[in-house]
Amino acid sequence: MLRTAARRAAEAGVSERVDFKVSDAAQLPLADGSIDAAVSTLSLHHWRDPAAVLRELWRVVRPGGRVFIYDTRFSYSERQVAEFLGATPFGTRSLDYRPLRVGRLPVAFYARYVINHS
Repeated sequence: MLRTAARRAAEAGVSERVDFKVSDAAQLPLADGSIDAAVSTLSLHHWRDPAAVLRELWRVVRPGGRVFIYDTRFSYSERQVAEFLGATPFGTRSLDYRPLRVGRLPVAFYARYVINHS
């Protein structure tokens, strides 16, 4: 995945502006407020302690930054994700939830959670 991400960043001409790392999502090797945005795709349902990961994202995303989480719509409900956020400094008001459809499928199988760091 890292090689693919690096290749795609190079193809997009943004290699100098992005960095890719592998780590435990609840213990990121990043300084406080050091990133503008975090993106998680299809991993939320694997997080052992979603509130712990969200607290860590609060720590590393700068104020004014955002967290984008994409996952299957059936792993956690909007209410459950809001509960996880309620156990963090983000709070529940920071959440923007949207079901996502892919192609012509009649059901939205995926969800997008955008969390604003204020």
